[in-house]
This record gives sequence, structure tokens and C-alpha cells, in this order.
Amino acid sequence: MKKVKLIHHGYLSARNGANTVMRSLLESKDLFAKQGIEIKSLTPDNFVQRSFEPNSPDANHNMRRAKVRKWLTFFAQRSTLASSLMIYLSDLRPAKKIISFYINSNPRKDEVVFFHSLIPCYYYLRLRKCKQKTVLVCHTNGDNFKMDRTYYPALRRSLLYRKLLKMEQYVIENADKINFVAEMAKKKFLELHPTVNEHKVSFIYNGIPEFAGMSHIKENKGVMEFCCVGSISSRKGQHYIVDALKEIPKQELPSVHFTFVGDGPERERLERIVNESGLDNYCSFVGVSFDVDKYLLHSDAFILISEDEGLPMAIIEAMRASLPIISTPVGGIPEMIDHGNNGLLINPSVEDVVKLLKELGLYDWKKMGEKARICYLEKFSLEKMVREYCKLLDC
Repeated sequence: MKKVKLIHHGYLSARNGANTVMRSLLESKDLFAKQGIEIKSLTPDNFVQRSFEPNSPDANHNMRRAKVRKWLTFFAQRSTLASSLMIYLSDLRPAKKIISFYINSNPRKDEVVFFHSLIPCYYYLRLRKCKQKTVLVCHTNGDNFKMDRTYYPALRRSLLYRKLLKMEQYVIENADKINFVAEMAKKKFLELHPTVNEHKVSFIYNGIPEFAGMSHIKENKGVMEFCCVGSISSRKGQHYIVDALKEIPKQELPSVHFTFVGDGPERERLERIVNESGLDNYCSFVGVSFDVDKYLLHSDAFILISEDEGLPMAIIEAMRASLPIISTPVGGIPEMIDHGNNGLLINPSVEDVVKLLKELGLYDWKKMGEKARICYLEKFSLEKMVREYCKLLDC
């Protein structure tokens, strides 16, 4: 039985796309075992159990941390020092800590070390005492620090950013396999790093498990319900939807409603705009949810106007729920959406959202949702993802 250790420096109980993938892999131990692989994890969850659910005993602690993070993020967007501090606290320090623990535990030499983030992979490669097979999965669009530059514009001017680029180069030279979650991301990475041996670079689509008892529970008859799931930030593009609703005269607005699931730096501002513009009947902000399927199954379509992505898990979850997808041609999204067949691709702009809202009657949304469901089954199932990772880890 081949031993695999998935190592991550963050709590897997926190909700984001990469964590969803890692949790799914770890919950598929039986599927891996059938392929001769034993997979285990080493994360902060091994030492301290923490819940990120809104009503958990950790809720107050999480709220305080969120407030501190909000202020740090505000300064990090404007200051090279603050952006460097933010990345040090959220990534560098916890990554080095978990890697030091792993190396000091005297791991088996034949154990495969499996990472889903570049920074802990770097520290492992730098500090390791024996050469184990190392596999890195990058949940990016191929430009591994683009999201950091987007969130923290001042970062590019910092000394830390130069260090991050050197860390990336070291990982490129020393990791055995580098995998991306979309073909476009793999191609982008190879364009940025033309000297890399392309045989060590691959892609595997994310996958999620099926759920039982799936059925739509549409309540708002006569109103087209859109669901948007993701951190409420400029990168995810919720502001394009709100600004588009503002631009259309009230008497011309179609019967639509948008439910925004998630939290983030833009939420307070967008809620204020919605309230001041008299759009409360068109938009709802429900915050972080641990039952996203509930909102998906009450919806007619899924929308995500992102400016940058890897391969959004939220879109896969919506496809599983038979929702047509409206999103943007960034990252791996064009590999998910066949325009006009299982959804629509539009540009991240107010103009394109306005055009969409004015042309809702042109499309067979139910049929596109059925095609989206078929796409999930064929490309983004958990079983397919596990089979592909078994091949990657066993080669």
C-alpha cells in the first residue's frame, strides 16, 4: 500500500475551494485504498479542532479574527509592509511550523508528500532530510501569485514579493510533479515558465461527491432567482451585478432576485448601495453558509462574475444542482461552460450584466441546467477526480 501524506498549513474546516477539494480527497480513503493508496493528512486540525460555522462555540473567536483580518487587509492593500505582514502571518509562519513538525517526526522515505499550496511545499523542499516524492497542486490560473497581487496591490513593490518568486522557482526546480486544476492554468504556467519540463506539469479537474434527494424547491414563482456563492470581493465581481441593477430604470427591471452567499471586504459597501438605491427586493446578502445547497436548490440559475479564477468549486456545486451557469471567460471557467449549451460566458463588466438582464427571455434556462448537470457527471465527479489523483500519486 503506497503511503501519501497530504500536508496543509490551514484549517481544512475553513470554507474555501481548495479546502473543499482536500476534504473530499481525505473523505475518499476507501476509493484510494482500492487503488492501493493510503492517504492521511497533517494540518492544524490534527492539533486543534476549530469550527467555522456561525453558531459554533468558536463563533466569537472567529468574529474577532475576521475583524482583525479586515483591518489588516485594508492596510495591506495600500502598504508594502502591511501586505508582507499579512502574508507572513497567514502563510509563511504557519507553513514553516507545520513543515518543521512533519520533518521532525521522521517520516517514511517512501511516503509521497502531497501539497495544495506552494509555500508549505517550498519549506518542505528546503528543510527535508530525505528525498521523498513531492506532488504540488496549484489552485490558481497558472500565475501563482496573481490572486495575492489582486488582493494586495502594494505587494508587488515589496522585498517579500521577490522572495516569493524565488520560492516559486525553487519549487519548480525541485518538486517532482506540479498539477493544476484546469488545462488553461497548466498552459498559462508553461507560458510563464518556458524552461520547465512540461512532463512534470499536469492538470486534474476538481470533483465533488454526489448528494442524494436532489430536487428543486422553487418558491418565488414569477421571479427568476439567481444564486451567487463566493467571497464578496472585487475579484468575485458581485459589484457588477449591483451596479447593473442600479443602471436599469426601476420600471424596466425584470422580475429577478440575487442571493449573495458569502462574506468579504466588499459586503458592507454593496449592502449599503443596495439599501440606498432601493434594491432590497432584488438582492439579499445571507453571509457565510454551511448549507449552500439549500440556496442552490431554491434558484433558477447560478452567476459568478469573477475577474480571476482557477476552477471555482461553487460552479461545480451549482452544476451538480442542475443550474445553468453565467460566468466569465477567466481561468478554467471556459472548460466548464459551453456557451449557450449549459450556460453563458460574459465579460466581467456592468454593460454585459445589463445586457444579460435585458435578454433573459431569450434562453431556455431549464434545458441549460440539465446540460450543466450532465457536464458535472462527466467531468467533475468525485470518482473521476480520485482516479486521476491515484495515477498522479502512484507514477
